[in-house]
Amino acid sequence: MEKSIIILLCIFSAVSTTQAYLLGGTTNVYSHDCLPPACKGCGYFNYASPIATVNDFLITCNRAQLSTFPTVNSINISQNSVKIDLSSNYFTNIPGNVFHQVHLQSQAKVTMKLDFNSISGIDGNAFNGISMQITSLDLSYNRLDNIPSAIGTLNNLRSLYLKENPLSHVDNSVTTGFSHSLTYFNFDFDYLPSWPNSFKNLSALEYLEINDIANELIDASIFDGFANSLKELSLLYDVRDNGPNFLTIPPAVTHLQNLQTLTIGGEVYCTCNLSYLKNWQVPSFIKAAGKSFLPCNDSNILVDDYIHTVGQQCH
Repeated sequence: MEKSIIILLCIFSAVSTTQAYLLGGTTNVYSHDCLPPACKGCGYFNYASPIATVNDFLITCNRAQLSTFPTVNSINISQNSVKIDLSSNYFTNIPGNVFHQVHLQSQAKVTMKLDFNSISGIDGNAFNGISMQITSLDLSYNRLDNIPSAIGTLNNLRSLYLKENPLSHVDNSVTTGFSHSLTYFNFDFDYLPSWPNSFKNLSALEYLEINDIANELIDASIFDGFANSLKELSLLYDVRDNGPNFLTIPPAVTHLQNLQTLTIGGEVYCTCNLSYLKNWQVPSFIKAAGKSFLPCNDSNILVDDYIHTVGQQCH
């Protein structure tokens, strides 16, 4: 039997054109006359695919070469899993109330991709209407110099991606809204003058990726607030920036009692300078970025094996 297709198109404002976007399914075809020509559209999958799973609802306008952020007109979404992809455009800011006519189920979970734009500002009301449902927000590869107050309104946010943004300051109160929900966080440290006090509010944090932080700035105090919850820590450098590599394992990591994976973006010289790790309960995995293990720079032994064996003989 020949398969028919379900397409449900949502409405972005300001443009009138007919565009049907095939998203997959098994019944009838619907189209509307109000989509920007470059946008792929909105609809839902009812089978698994590389970019969506069963019953994901998609709002997709990535790689559309847009410079003005589109407003989503009135739409009712019954699916509990919603993915909004506006990545890889030329947006410089996100205005207020662009999503306020998106009507979701209270239990819906929204994954939003805004990475690879040029966003430097976000209106405080940008996420009105769906703020309680956004659980994952990707703003990596943008131009934010702070964490906008709009992100502080996302009380159920679990994952926040901010790497490759020139963060230079963080307001003390901005993390309060998601302090008990955020479990995943990545960001670049190189423009920050010191460790932001507001990060100590992140009491549920389990995975932390810090890019471009000097080794000497990593002391135990930076983990205050989430030292007991953190399970994975990545300390990375971008080789394009010629940043200094780690030559040792920061002593502060020994205070992370529940750490399971430590990723070091550099090289570790295994000498008795690591003697402070003798009594450390080594995590299950110590690895290099992009690898499943971390060898000592000056020998063939793995770092975790060195700590358990040769390192025990150090005084």
